[in-house]
Amino acid sequence: MNRYVEEIEDFYLRLKKTSPVLSSKERDLILKWYQKKIPISVVKELIKQEFFRYPVSKKRRFSLLSVDKKVEEYLRRRGEVEVGTDKENVSVKNRNLNKKEEEEITKIWKGLSEEERERIKKSVQKQLRNLNLTKEEKKEAIRILIKKIVKDTYLQG
Repeated sequence: MNRYVEEIEDFYLRLKKTSPVLSSKERDLILKWYQKKIPISVVKELIKQEFFRYPVSKKRRFSLLSVDKKVEEYLRRRGEVEVGTDKENVSVKNRNLNKKEEEEITKIWKGLSEEERERIKKSVQKQLRNLNLTKEEKKEAIRILIKKIVKDTYLQG
């Protein structure tokens, strides 16, 4: 946890080039992100994106509090893909499907037209576009999200 806070704090303060310490609200925010298992790489990227959106004249007033909205958007976008920070690598975890559901979803997927499968794949890739995932993690996330879409769209519950 300390490493998580320190790394984000160092990155933020180097970028901002002011105030050698975080406010208590900013520190609490970083702890909240840690508890929600937001990967350091994602937090840094969101900080950088928000910081560079600010006009030069207002950069001194930039705060991590403005980044929290982007983190919340990130949490909503990631949907069924749960991203953790084990050893600071992003890991994708599957929501539990029972064996019967897995088999039904596979059968439905194989029965879909090529166009429908491509449409679903493109939709999933669009959802994952801004996540900092390794090639293997991205493949797993795509697989999980495709199953979710097939289940939600075609499987009668």
